Amino acid sequence: MSVLAIAVYTVAVVWLLWAVHVWHQGFVKDTILWFCFSGVVMVANFVTSKDNENIFKAVAKDNIKAVLLVEFVVNAFNFSLTGELLFVPFMTFVVLLNAVSSLRDEHKPVATLTGWVLAIIGFTLLYLSVADAIAHYQEFGNFDTLRSIVLPPLLSLLFAPFLFVFVLLTTYEQVFMRLRLGASKPRSLLWYARRRILWHFGCNLSKLKSFLSANALHLMQLQDRADVDQLLSSSQPNTAS
Repeated sequence: MSVLAIAVYTVAVVWLLWAVHVWHQGFVKDTILWFCFSGVVMVANFVTSKDNENIFKAVAKDNIKAVLLVEFVVNAFNFSLTGELLFVPFMTFVVLLNAVSSLRDEHKPVATLTGWVLAIIGFTLLYLSVADAIAHYQEFGNFDTLRSIVLPPLLSLLFAPFLFVFVLLTTYEQVFMRLRLGASKPRSLLWYARRRILWHFGCNLSKLKSFLSANALHLMQLQDRADVDQLLSSSQPNTAS
């Protein structure tokens, strides 16, 4: 379901970029590669991360780095039609396998192996792209190349709102799951706790993550509304999200 949601949002972003003449059919490969290497991976990383770094700042920072140059060179390299038909599905499978296997400790060996595969392929693509760039340096000044440079970081920046909402909802679901665990609780207490938590934290993702990390056990042990009020009173949300 999460991959489908990412895909639907990506299609919506691509439609918007197409409407303003930033995206065209020639960027299908670039978009698919971004989806596999960045979109899905960013969701997996932020959902599982215990770091409270602001998502918007993190995404912006990642796209200001010298990665822009790497993406420029890599995107300039073109496979044959047969190569792309084989490469894109294979990379999609490896990236998804890496993202899923990173979620559980018992699957870490698979995550490590797929990580090495991605690294080797990435360096190979970079080498081939540099060689191709040197051979065709005179073609780097056209408008399509400029749009190809801008596209990956632009997709990432436009993806940040979806990423924030997705991680926020996932974190709330983890909090509410803790409420359902432990001793049996009346339905009225569960509804009260959910309502108070939502009102207390709102869109403050950083504070919500800290609250979940510090109070996972306490959420399971709540017995009445007084316990809920006391737990929340000891966790005042910050003004920044």
